[in-house]
Amino acid sequence: MMKINKKALLMLIILIGLMMAIFSILSGGFFKAIIILSQGGYGLLYSLILIFASEIVKSLRYYFLAKRNGYKLKLKNSIIVQLTGFFGGIITPANLGGIASGASVLASYTNISLGEALGYASIQSFYDGIIPALISLTISLYYLPESILAFLISIAIITIWIAAFNKRVKDSLILLTRKILRNKYSDNLEKEINLFQSSLKIIKKDLLLSFSLFLITIVSYLIQIISIFVLFLKFNFLTLFISLMFYYVMASFPTPGGEGGVEYGLSITLPMHIVIEWRTVYVISALLSGLILPISIKRMKNYDITKSIAFQSKDNNKVSS
Repeated sequence: MMKINKKALLMLIILIGLMMAIFSILSGGFFKAIIILSQGGYGLLYSLILIFASEIVKSLRYYFLAKRNGYKLKLKNSIIVQLTGFFGGIITPANLGGIASGASVLASYTNISLGEALGYASIQSFYDGIIPALISLTISLYYLPESILAFLISIAIITIWIAAFNKRVKDSLILLTRKILRNKYSDNLEKEINLFQSSLKIIKKDLLLSFSLFLITIVSYLIQIISIFVLFLKFNFLTLFISLMFYYVMASFPTPGGEGGVEYGLSITLPMHIVIEWRTVYVISALLSGLILPISIKRMKNYDITKSIAFQSKDNNKVSS
């Protein structure tokens, strides 16, 4: 029987509670949000299904990344990785938990280094960050001054990703690690940092892969736009697309699930009652993704996490899932 980590469970409950508390305040009260949902009809169910569909489409990014590098990752397992990250991202600030949890499950399925897995998980975040940031940076100029925060965060996102690919930043991080640790673990961590950046740079080296991941991302956005449209059956495509781009940019807001930031991003172009309804559906879909956790946790328990500290050659990592 699997033992339950009580501290981890308590932290999970606190994070979910904090996210729901912030959402409750923004929506004018939790019960008000429930009333809005109860009046939504079948549109809510369709929207929920479409949001899940968009996440399944995004899981193809993990699948193609694994195939590109010769790792055997089944499609159903890539979906488990994506949904685990979806849940982790909604309860942690700026999707940090989504990257970490997705990477951990990916490493357990492919038996690769955690540093390399973090690189692949970060690629998911890269596409969901850099595309909306570039678009929002331009479009936000039209909506000033209401969009000033989205404008500033777009600049921050672009700057962070430029730094992530920069060799000097990596070398500085390694130097800092050596100064702090001053022991054998600094060498192991240095290898993980190198693996992280080298796996991240795959999208620069393989343009076909990069374009494929871009198309997958755009398709997922189109599905999410439809998930908003089915709730209200109004607003043109351009308005909903702009709203979604602002939404993704503000998801980097440093609160659990980006609460406060994402609502602000959507409200730049959409009425608040629409913002509350769709955001409620989105949060519910993310929390329901947590139902996959027993599978993810069981898989991670069978994976020796210490392997992620040791440098592994790619030939040894190409194992069946």
